[in-house]
Amino acid sequence: MPGDITFVDNEHLFSEFSQLYRVLYLSELNEPLVLKDTNGRIFVENENELNDAELYNLKHWKNVY
Repeated sequence: MPGDITFVDNEHLFSEFSQLYRVLYLSELNEPLVLKDTNGRIFVENENELNDAELYNLKHWKNVY
């Protein structure tokens, strides 16, 4: 099934990458995505740092599946 991803918390990887990136925890990754479409623009109501290109991709893939 598309989008059926199992996330895990890995403390070793967290400690290695958290100095360079914001590493998301399992609870954050499993949070349902709340999208709002206003006049053709997609807004993510969850806390996020997505740019316009990433939001465009969300809109595209949301329509595909």
